[in-house]
Amino acid sequence: MNPEFERAQQDPAYLAWLDAMDSELRRFLTEDAPAVGELDEPYSAEGLALCEQAIRDRFQTFPAVDAPENADLADRFTRYIGEVHRRATEARWANAAHVVEGSGPQPQLIFPFSPWAFDPREQIRGAFIQNPQPPSELVWVLGNMTEDYERWVDFGRPTVEEFERLSLERLRAEADRND
Repeated sequence: MNPEFERAQQDPAYLAWLDAMDSELRRFLTEDAPAVGELDEPYSAEGLALCEQAIRDRFQTFPAVDAPENADLADRFTRYIGEVHRRATEARWANAAHVVEGSGPQPQLIFPFSPWAFDPREQIRGAFIQNPQPPSELVWVLGNMTEDYERWVDFGRPTVEEFERLSLERLRAEADRND
């Protein structure tokens, strides 16, 4: 990792954001999306489907997600969506603030099998897609992530580079069998 990234992980504002995780998730499950909180396993695909409906109910429109008065609410949805992915895939939270100079914390997930960071806040917008992937946009994204995660585990948890190489080899072999 580069020094700017490492410094961003020690930013006091980001560390405070992480420290508030449990209390903010409790608030999400009790106030923002109580139907999710009532599930036996709220951090699940079923929870994400209910979350997607709660996003539409709470924000009403896509632009409302970015309205300053909705910042705390959007943050709690971001936390929840991220936690579903983190718990399902061994991901970890990271602060990507080093990418945008002078920005506050930019919480994203880093997956052990991917070179790309995942911004759960961007997923909030998925609730407003006109023709979502079935069964819902958020659940579809989680399904793709867990599929990649399971393949990574099946390969023996290799490095990101090795995982990409093995995945390409598998795709080529499957294509050859279909010819």
